[in-house]
Amino acid sequence: MTTSAVKGLLPYLEGVATLHTLQGVTFKGMARQPKNYHEKIKLLAYCLMPNHFHLLIQQTDSEVIAEFMQSLTTRYTMYFNKRHKRVGALFQGAYRAVLIQEDAYLLHLSRYIHRNPSEYVDDISKGYSSYADYLGLRQTSWIEKRTILAFFKEGTLTSLRHINSYQSFVEQTEIPSEEFLGELVIEEVG
Repeated sequence: MTTSAVKGLLPYLEGVATLHTLQGVTFKGMARQPKNYHEKIKLLAYCLMPNHFHLLIQQTDSEVIAEFMQSLTTRYTMYFNKRHKRVGALFQGAYRAVLIQEDAYLLHLSRYIHRNPSEYVDDISKGYSSYADYLGLRQTSWIEKRTILAFFKEGTLTSLRHINSYQSFVEQTEIPSEEFLGELVIEEVG
């Protein structure tokens, strides 16, 4: 059977790139497309540390975080293992996700994430995080900073009256985020 005959019988296979013939039957295969989470999540903040990472993600539905994290950790593990000629798991334990329902909690979590590199760098804006984007030192298109920065417009939250910028909230606020976040901030997952 010719390729044009197959197209006539199976129109839904048009545009498929690869033909495979096995015992007289023609199959068309599609290259596996990477998953795209563009309209499903918004990355509000991130921090990459030597032995862990933090992502502050806003999701559009309740299932997307699990799918995204599985995809991200699997792909990175495959990349890392191939690059370093190793096999096996890369991450210890599962990721942790917490549903944030209060604005103040969201703000303190973003502050905690952006302050996380302070033990490795003198200037946290130079750490591997989205903090430089929040300060306007870098413009990364896939960082959604408006959600957090909107709280620092005049009159948004009464608890932020005395704070005039996100930078002063992150770098000068006296309240330790760890106290505010409670048990969410755990360095070791048991």
